[in-house]
Amino acid sequence: MAQQRLWVALLVILLLKSKPTESNHYVVGDNEGWTYGVSSWPKGKVFYHNNVLVCMYEAVFNYQAGFHNVVRVNRHEYETCQPNPNSKTYDSGHDELRLKRGMNYFICSVPGHCHDGGMNISINAL
Repeated sequence: MAQQRLWVALLVILLLKSKPTESNHYVVGDNEGWTYGVSSWPKGKVFYHNNVLVCMYEAVFNYQAGFHNVVRVNRHEYETCQPNPNSKTYDSGHDELRLKRGMNYFICSVPGHCHDGGMNISINAL
């Protein structure tokens, strides 16, 4: 019985020392939001994907609805600023997109906003 209590106590301590279990949101562009020139925003930040101990890590895109949008794209679409026509476009002005493990790519597909305006980000989620 004492050994079981010791194992339970050890498990509780390990869980308390682990990453938090609540949702964690990264607001893209911080106070400026999802706007022109945001492509350097992820530099120096550490991002995590959703896993057992971390329920969800999301990138929150705040912007003026009707003026910008957000599209999750692959690397080629990110580099060319040309999303697949079948890609889901988010346009609410407040979009919360869950990060997947590995590289996550997002662009604004409004003509000129990605290529000329720098509205494209890549996030590596650990």
